[in-house]
Amino acid sequence: MADHMQNPKRGRLAAEQPAALYAIPGGARSGAAWRDYRDAFLGSPAALQIEAIRRGAPAGNLLGVAEALHLPRERVYELVGLSVSTAKRKVAANEVLDPLVTERLVRLGRIEQLAEETFGDPAQAAEWLQVVNVGLGGVAPLSLLDTEIGCREVSRVLHAIACGGVA
Repeated sequence: MADHMQNPKRGRLAAEQPAALYAIPGGARSGAAWRDYRDAFLGSPAALQIEAIRRGAPAGNLLGVAEALHLPRERVYELVGLSVSTAKRKVAANEVLDPLVTERLVRLGRIEQLAEETFGDPAQAAEWLQVVNVGLGGVAPLSLLDTEIGCREVSRVLHAIACGGVA
């Protein structure tokens, strides 16, 4: 407590950590860099996640997600709610995404990570996300990831698979 009183900056370190913790020079433009960003983000405490969302993720993460999931960039832009022109501008200028888009991006990352844990392989997880699934009403899981409810449904099916259920 006395240390905190003597060093007023100490209390701000937690709020300053997310930018440094998740900073990847040029943004996460590769699939591996995106996974590093995603895993660091998802492995951090909720308070740091909230601060990181408020600060925004590097736009280069959009390219990393596209590479990691073997998707066209335009599909990733659609999933996070960005127009193609806005996404390209933000990536080219190495800007950060706004909090709403950042939250959608990390929500997508959470499902991607859950699929990887469920299937034990990033390539198999990416494939599963793109294949029609009866447990999801005959649509591909990826097609539901643009909404919170859709993400919950995909998560439910992944948990069922992980627990030995059929989905």
